[in-house]
Amino acid sequence: MHNLAALLEETRLAPAARVPADLSIEAVTDDSRRCGPGVLFVAIAGGRADGHQFLAQAAAAGAPAALVSSPRAKAPAGLHLIQVENTRQAYARLCQKLAGDPSAGMLAACVTGTNGKTTVTYMLEAILLAAGLKTGVLGTVNYRWGDHVELEPAPQTTPSPAELAEYLRRMRAEGVQALVMETSSHALDQHRVDGIQFRAAGFTNLTQDHLDYHRTMDEYRAAKERLFTEVLPAAGGGVAVLNLDDPAGRHYAERVRQTAPGVQVFSFSFHRPDADLLVDTVHVTRHGQYVRARLRGRPFYLQLRLHGLYNVQNALVAAGMALGLGLDHDAIAQGLAATRGAPGRFELVEAGQPFPVIVDYAHTPDSLQQTLLNACAFRTGRLIAVFGAGGDRDPGKRPQMGRVAARLADHIIVTNDNPRTEEPKAIAEMILDGIKEAAFGTTRWQVILDRASAIREAIRLAMPADVIVIAGKGHENYQDAMGRKTHFDDREQAAAAVAALRRAK
Repeated sequence: MHNLAALLEETRLAPAARVPADLSIEAVTDDSRRCGPGVLFVAIAGGRADGHQFLAQAAAAGAPAALVSSPRAKAPAGLHLIQVENTRQAYARLCQKLAGDPSAGMLAACVTGTNGKTTVTYMLEAILLAAGLKTGVLGTVNYRWGDHVELEPAPQTTPSPAELAEYLRRMRAEGVQALVMETSSHALDQHRVDGIQFRAAGFTNLTQDHLDYHRTMDEYRAAKERLFTEVLPAAGGGVAVLNLDDPAGRHYAERVRQTAPGVQVFSFSFHRPDADLLVDTVHVTRHGQYVRARLRGRPFYLQLRLHGLYNVQNALVAAGMALGLGLDHDAIAQGLAATRGAPGRFELVEAGQPFPVIVDYAHTPDSLQQTLLNACAFRTGRLIAVFGAGGDRDPGKRPQMGRVAARLADHIIVTNDNPRTEEPKAIAEMILDGIKEAAFGTTRWQVILDRASAIREAIRLAMPADVIVIAGKGHENYQDAMGRKTHFDDREQAAAAVAALRRAK
């Protein structure tokens, strides 16, 4: 059992004087149905329900106390209410504390940004492994440590506070020495990672996405800012690795210097001479890229298997975080040279076809543009793009994605992504609005809503000099439509389409 007054004071949530000295707990929950004797209830006002409405249920189940944020909350008989400023933050911090603060014994790092997070985690994982450290990763593709893979694909980029605490506890118990995490803007806004003792945090870029949740780009930018100006300082400082070529990165650097003096800023850039890590040249070959950079004036060389300038940017984030964790250049160079990339990130489908087929997770205007530009290096003929846009998500990016495809692709097949509860035809029409606005006279497009049929048509159309990009779902092995998830993998569908075409010939 834990003395609640001491626990709340230790986590900087409430002074001990406000809590009865004889209150003790052994667990914490934000679900009144999981309450019982010794279980602290945390009332969180969420999108679907307000935990303050379930105080009576928590009391009836035997909870000794509840944390609330509303000053108007009324205590049922037998339930002691303690008001805190932010119950989401309180819940996350208490989950970590009751799990034994497992991240305190690890080299913990996380990355945020619109695009590139997953690849950065694979790069940093490879660096940490090259340094001889047993490493755990929590991200979009899966949750893994050692030889153990927990979930694939992961149900969400960043787990809930209770799940996070349990994963970290298990990792620490199994000897994990380093932690690498993707941290989404939703997770930061909802305080899911508060209480984790990060020593380094990285930022890739900020482009339009998730405006169905954040409403404006300013709100989206502010959500990610929390990682550098609130989460890192609460962990005792650490290093913020920031992209000075992105306006948001420059904003974060200034905000950290103004509000978080205990956090060290480590900056990188392709262009700005004031950056800590500055790229001089990038030499591209068939086998990858050679990067010549300067680390505060000293030569710093990197070799990558991965193509695309955006992967150089990803490597700079990973290298900066590795330096912030105290790793040396040898481990960084060795790890980056070994990184083959994340599943579903510019992944080539090899099924014996005479043309490249590339599957990529690109699902924003910026990531689609980068993927299509990178694919152009593989073709002498046409670029055929197959993509859609997710339902129940930011609709504003759909015409933008259409415009990007119209400017770069020769033949476009608009199809379903994960339509969820939206009408697929309506999503496609919004993409078509952008295509029609930006298309050249030679650009061809068609709509095939069934994604498997769209992939088969792209394979049928392709000639040896062409390249096909299938974008939007990447590593995902399901399609989400009308509340049902069915098995669907772009890589499997492409390979099957190639095999069927060969049989037909």
